[in-house]
Amino acid sequence: MVLHRRRDLRSLRDLKLEHVPLLKNIKQKACKVINDKFGVTKQQIRAYIHYHPTYYHLHVHFIHVSVDVGAGMAVGKAHLLDDVIDNLESCSSDYYKLRTLHFTLGANDVLYKQCFADHENLPSMQ
Repeated sequence: MVLHRRRDLRSLRDLKLEHVPLLKNIKQKACKVINDKFGVTKQQIRAYIHYHPTYYHLHVHFIHVSVDVGAGMAVGKAHLLDDVIDNLESCSSDYYKLRTLHFTLGANDVLYKQCFADHENLPSMQ
């Protein structure tokens, strides 16, 4: 995982076209470190950003493509770094600020509990 020093980038929503060089640099340097240390090529690495993140300080996850991370890579949870870069470059600088981002919540998710705290009958998560 790469945690960037900038505190003004809290999540995917804060990314704009001006951040593309930063994102490309993160990917390039992380892939080099992973290759140097573990011998894993960039083609064997999956880089992604969670939305909603576990904590609000922009970070990028890097895993081997053969690793099954379960819910962490669920549709609507993980946004591939290459797709994020492509969307910012080809669609709009404010793509993630303006875009409706669908995501899943588990019954143990803090946001889920806050949304349904006043309801006696929580929606079933089966």
